[in-house]
Amino acid sequence: MTAVHSPAAATLATLKRALPTSDALIDEVAWALKGMSPILQVPDLPPPADLLALFEASPTAAEGEVIARRAGLLGGSALLAGLGSDADTQPEAVLRFLEAVVSASATRRGSPTMEFSEREEQAHEETSRPVFSDGTDILPATEWPQNEVDARREGKLARRGGVAPLRRGCVREPGAPYAVNPPEQDSPGSASVISMGVCEDMGGPALGPDRTLGVDSRYHIFVEIGRKLAAGALDLEPTPLPPLPSQTVLQIVLFGFQDGLQPIEGCEVGLMTLGDSGEAVVSRQPGGPPGGRRLSLPFATPHTTGTHRLRCNVYQQQTLLQSRLIEVVVTEQPGRTRVGALRSTVDFAAANDLNLDNLSQLMPKKLSLLINDNGNGTHGFRFFGAGNYLRDVTLGAHMIESLLVQARGELRRASWGEDREPTRQEFLRLRYRYSNPDPQILKEDLVALARRGYKLWDALVDRLSGGDWVGLRERMRLPGRVEIANKESLGLLVPAACLYDAPLAYENPDLTVCPDFLAALGSHPVAALPCFAGHCPSYLDENIVCPSGFWGFRHQIGHQASFTGGAPQDARNQSVLAGIRGSEPVFIVGISTDPGLTLRDGHISRLRAFAGPEWHIAESRSDLFTLFKAAEPTIVYLYGHGGGDKLSPFFEVGSEADGPILKPSLRTRASWDRTHPLVFLNGCHSAALSPDSAFDYAIGFLQVAHASAVVGTEIAVFESLAAAFAEECLQRFVVEGKHLGEAVLHARLALLDRGVPLGLAYLAFGPAEVHVGKV
Repeated sequence: MTAVHSPAAATLATLKRALPTSDALIDEVAWALKGMSPILQVPDLPPPADLLALFEASPTAAEGEVIARRAGLLGGSALLAGLGSDADTQPEAVLRFLEAVVSASATRRGSPTMEFSEREEQAHEETSRPVFSDGTDILPATEWPQNEVDARREGKLARRGGVAPLRRGCVREPGAPYAVNPPEQDSPGSASVISMGVCEDMGGPALGPDRTLGVDSRYHIFVEIGRKLAAGALDLEPTPLPPLPSQTVLQIVLFGFQDGLQPIEGCEVGLMTLGDSGEAVVSRQPGGPPGGRRLSLPFATPHTTGTHRLRCNVYQQQTLLQSRLIEVVVTEQPGRTRVGALRSTVDFAAANDLNLDNLSQLMPKKLSLLINDNGNGTHGFRFFGAGNYLRDVTLGAHMIESLLVQARGELRRASWGEDREPTRQEFLRLRYRYSNPDPQILKEDLVALARRGYKLWDALVDRLSGGDWVGLRERMRLPGRVEIANKESLGLLVPAACLYDAPLAYENPDLTVCPDFLAALGSHPVAALPCFAGHCPSYLDENIVCPSGFWGFRHQIGHQASFTGGAPQDARNQSVLAGIRGSEPVFIVGISTDPGLTLRDGHISRLRAFAGPEWHIAESRSDLFTLFKAAEPTIVYLYGHGGGDKLSPFFEVGSEADGPILKPSLRTRASWDRTHPLVFLNGCHSAALSPDSAFDYAIGFLQVAHASAVVGTEIAVFESLAAAFAEECLQRFVVEGKHLGEAVLHARLALLDRGVPLGLAYLAFGPAEVHVGKV
């Protein structure tokens, strides 16, 4: 075996002797560490042995990752050399730490390294031999994996076992605060990126990422937008914005956390306007004049020490584009050195690379609501609306989840008289209460649904920051578009259509229904009533329930998903165009052959009548998968049975013998990155998925298969409801060319015309602006 000539290589040899079964992994780590050269003049970094101890003692994976990233700044050779004694005494911990260092560098699209030294470049060109910066071989030539040798000759390294030793230049300007990211680093594709950091005063220098903040103090979040990351930015990697046109105005908004960091009242919102170069100029600076490239938004630290958080959202016309979680360590005395004391993480990105055509279709929202798990047993609801309306609510997890269960339970009670979700076999014995709509049943159900919807609404506005629940209600009185964005709290899929916000005497046992609505029912389209334009004559009468008080009968609602994470080939943006512009809509239809679906044939014939010439139908799972690959759909319509649990949701077409369509099946069978179809999952006579399972399944179509949106249900539905809603919705979406939010809204109102309120059970995962790109 080749002789060991350096402390770094000696450490690797020690690990190999101690961990013979991990030989391949050690080779992978060695290849990765070879590409990690030290950063010049890095201040205040502990020695490798201390970093190892901090990593082993880190209470969370996130903190461990930050320590691992910092360790990479020492460079591979120095890091290994400093762990020689530990490799003897605790080899498993050392290997675990080194693997984390390499993986942390890979997840940020490159390690914070200098370029190859001249000696290394020569070795790369001539022999592709892995060497440290002192020229010492890491591995004997006989042990180099051939595929990695070939890959290196092509100027890249194969990604194996989660280890991808990518390199990125990272330097520090003399006298400047240390920044994880290099000053003026190019972003991928030269798209505009947002840089965020922390400074003590408006316009002051950026604080280093390993410096703590003091208690009861005021600091500033600074924001710059340009083609490159700014010096001092906390962002661990550039997250590009969509290619926004010049003069686009972005709204930068700070939200605080209960008992944590808080923005200064009146200074939570700033505006930045993009120029032709992709750089932004401040057009609204709280507490200062506009102009300049750097926006500063002040915030205050609490009187308690520890790790505290702040959320910074980026909107365009109240459409959420990105959300960042900013975490800081607060100590009694500021300026203490703590690894990863300041962090900024993009944890919600609805649009990383929307094209200009898509972007031009995004319409102003009346309200955007971001929902996330605060991680401490509470959930945060962040409201942002036109006119810089800004509010947030923090609710206990148990409380809000109970209210959501109750709201869906009332939908079930209206449908079949029980509030629990049945099994597939139990569903067969249930009777649909609207098989022959009865006005008296409708009135009873509207009152019951309004009570539940009002209770949910009251819980949200009762703890609204700054009070002003009346202001929010009046803001939402007129019809508009609403965006519900769920970050990671999939179980908090709020049934927004069921929210009831009109004045209501909740405790009154003798509530009645709007007389204008009842007079129009069966004789005139209810959508034409002043009620549904926000002008119900009975609006202020708390003893009257009007269907227009439900968000689902008044607003166009879209449920937005985040496009962070996922595989490289997954979608990175939310398309708003279904199909290819200028082409006839293409339908892929998959149907169940279950003889119990007695309305199937007539329903499919009616869809076929307005679908156009591009109609492809499958009656088995295998035929459907063939169509998924062969056709470029505008609409994917599945009519069958859904089911499964949180870990394995599925949808069935064909017969039971065909087997289900699972989310993992989509990765190799459906990739519609050219057409971004609308997917309509119409499951009949079967148990509905739990909200988190349904959302997760929908994400499979959105992110893996590149769908533009997915329509599904909140609860199990009967076949007559499923057929009627799909026909009304797709008629408006495909034939009339309405946007998805409008098509869903009008389909609900069309069913309400028939005396059926259960259109509220349907929802759309995706932007309300999705539309067909037909001729």
